[in-house]
Amino acid sequence: IADMWIHEAFTTYAESVFIECEFGYEKSQQYINGSGNNISHKKPIIGQFGVNAKGDSDMYYKGALMLNTLRNIVNNDNIWWNTLKEFAIAFRHSIIESKDVIAFFNAKTHTNLTPIFNQYLKHTNLPEIELRKHNNRIQARWIVNVPHFEMPIEYEVNGKIYRQNIDSKWQKLQVNHEVFDEIKLNRTKF
Repeated sequence: IADMWIHEAFTTYAESVFIECEFGYEKSQQYINGSGNNISHKKPIIGQFGVNAKGDSDMYYKGALMLNTLRNIVNNDNIWWNTLKEFAIAFRHSIIESKDVIAFFNAKTHTNLTPIFNQYLKHTNLPEIELRKHNNRIQARWIVNVPHFEMPIEYEVNGKIYRQNIDSKWQKLQVNHEVFDEIKLNRTKF
């Protein structure tokens, strides 16, 4: 029951997939990002094991947002949809745990997603990006609870899109400090 998020997050994520199929990607992103208003951030998604304790109700919406974030990290819909399909086939009629999900997604995407899963599942706060001007440069970092957390951000400056991996240490962005006020991030919390 502590890993009930597996069932609930994927089911809730499927709602946005349905909306994408029916109404397009933009509408699905509005829908899933709007569901963030339903997250309480009071307890971790994963409950305590061995004491019949389920995780927090954030397992639905925060779990679905985590899956949507993973899709953006993968940044390749062919790989993403194939991974989801293979996941459903590989584990149908099975009882699995978080470690099984994480190992599967790491293997299929050839990416270490473990710190991202751990941040979303074991901590209450969402990853938050922080920007600053430092030594005539723009720097960014993730504010997170887990070590080795790294996730790409996309930002737009004067109509040009940049994608860059950021971790929890300050890193220089690809643009200079003069465009600090021009940087557009879709969200600061993921």
